[in-house]
Amino acid sequence: MKRLTAMLVLVGLAFAGGMLIGPRLLSGSADRTVSKSPRDTSPPGGAGPSRDEGDSLVAVDSVRALGRVEPEGGLYPVGVPAGARVLQFLVTQGQAVEGGDELAKIEGHAERQGQIKLIETELAEADEQLKAEEDHVAVLEREAGLEKEMIRACEPLEREAQQANINLLTEKLKGSEKDYDDLAALHRDRRASVSDQELQRQWLLVLQDRTALNAAKVDFEKYKRGQELRLRKVDLALQKGKSASQQVRLAVHKKSLTQQLALAREQLKQTVIQAPRAGRVLMLLAKPGEVPGPKPILQLGDTRRMYVIAEVDEDQITLVKGCQKATIHYHGLKPRTYTGVVESQALMVKKNDLLGLDPAASAYARVVEVKIKVDEPCDDLRDLTNAQVRVEIHTTNPATTNDPVKTAPR
Repeated sequence: MKRLTAMLVLVGLAFAGGMLIGPRLLSGSADRTVSKSPRDTSPPGGAGPSRDEGDSLVAVDSVRALGRVEPEGGLYPVGVPAGARVLQFLVTQGQAVEGGDELAKIEGHAERQGQIKLIETELAEADEQLKAEEDHVAVLEREAGLEKEMIRACEPLEREAQQANINLLTEKLKGSEKDYDDLAALHRDRRASVSDQELQRQWLLVLQDRTALNAAKVDFEKYKRGQELRLRKVDLALQKGKSASQQVRLAVHKKSLTQQLALAREQLKQTVIQAPRAGRVLMLLAKPGEVPGPKPILQLGDTRRMYVIAEVDEDQITLVKGCQKATIHYHGLKPRTYTGVVESQALMVKKNDLLGLDPAASAYARVVEVKIKVDEPCDDLRDLTNAQVRVEIHTTNPATTNDPVKTAPR
């Protein structure tokens, strides 16, 4: 019994000692494990300012970063209206284009062309009808002019003829009256056997000649008064013809057809995708007959000037100055080194988009994009848009100025 009691006491003491000493041992081990150097501020695959045991900065002669190749102005994704179907590409990959060049046709292009031809036909017919009406009015004007000319030319002759007829009827009336007077005198004096019937017949001739003379005088007066009315009637007939022609012109609706044609041509432009700027077709992203939706159908870029967008760690961005020289290393199928000049930097800090091949490098870093203009010649880079490169910005280059990097947005 005493032995059992002694064993229990020893076990209790051992447990109590372990509870007191164990946390201290674990704390010391953790301290030894966490004692690491501060975070390496250099970007993935690059060297930056290092810190010594006294945590003081050590000067460096370059800033290294990852970068991507871009044409001047970046990439221009070209899309189509929502729900439109691509009918035909008018360019090929790698083809150079100018601003406004046609790149592709979308659904509805043929229908718009047919509509334009129909409106152009209707407009041509309207022009022909208007031309015919103009010719008709010209004929009416010539006809009215000839009729007026004829009226004015014949007026003297008509007046002379009617006046001669009046003179003739006047003489005839005088002769009839004289014959009647002679017969009446013989009948009254009984110097000759003149019957009442003869006298009456002669009187009827006098009345007939007098009536004819009066009728001729009336006709002559009507002619003189009707001359101005005939001229006015010719003008009225011409005005009536012009009014009818104007009604025909109003029924043609040429103005509305012209507006419809302009609208149809504008709608036709909407079925042709044009280049927003000069550049080169870098990639076709759709196929004929496909509805791309919100996605672009091709990528356009101006590869006449090439740039590299370097992702510089935010801790090192103060070392980057304007006009600093940069060395660009491409490690593709054909490794090559290029040179460039720092041109500008972004106005904001962002997460890195590029990852190096080092598995120990951090996948998350806060970087500032620096724009570097690649020196010529760089023909190989024109076909390597978005290629990943390694950039070394020389901070101690003698040609470097003290001007800060321009911060114009890209």
